[in-house]
Amino acid sequence: MRNLWVSLTISVGLMLANPAFAADKDTAKWNLARLPVLQEAVAGTSFEVHQLENALLIKVYAAGTFKPERPELLLPSALSKVGKLGRHLAADQELSVLVLGMSAEQINPIKQQEISHARAKSLASILRLNKISTVRMQAFGVGASPQAGPELAASILIVPVNELPTFAAHFRETPIFLAHE
Repeated sequence: MRNLWVSLTISVGLMLANPAFAADKDTAKWNLARLPVLQEAVAGTSFEVHQLENALLIKVYAAGTFKPERPELLLPSALSKVGKLGRHLAADQELSVLVLGMSAEQINPIKQQEISHARAKSLASILRLNKISTVRMQAFGVGASPQAGPELAASILIVPVNELPTFAAHFRETPIFLAHE
């Protein structure tokens, strides 16, 4: 899991090297203002909130969130947790959401991509039901990283609404999580 975190940190780090992604004092204040709200939203869940330089990251683990026998489907018990998070996110019109589904199952890369896409779609659909507009949210599967453990199923990046297209384009163009070999 640490290696996947490192992969995501490196990917976000590469973005930070680009002047278009440089975090300024306003972004740091923006993150700090939202961090306690997100921590409250995920209280009592296995989700974790982390502050990056220019975004907030919520880690969503497979255990307790997705069905073991059908790894692309949310568990019924997870629906309320994702819904609660969605209500908190929907209340803040200044933020946008980028859902990155992942799959670390030991299967072929095409199936990994399908599962990661389905996980992103599952989470996004529940968030959308809780009034996060499609203008403020994008979701897609990023496959798997060879270093990823099976415990991390998705990452949810929280960024200012005007930065969503830039973040989404980066992850769409830089498949850092895709399994090679």
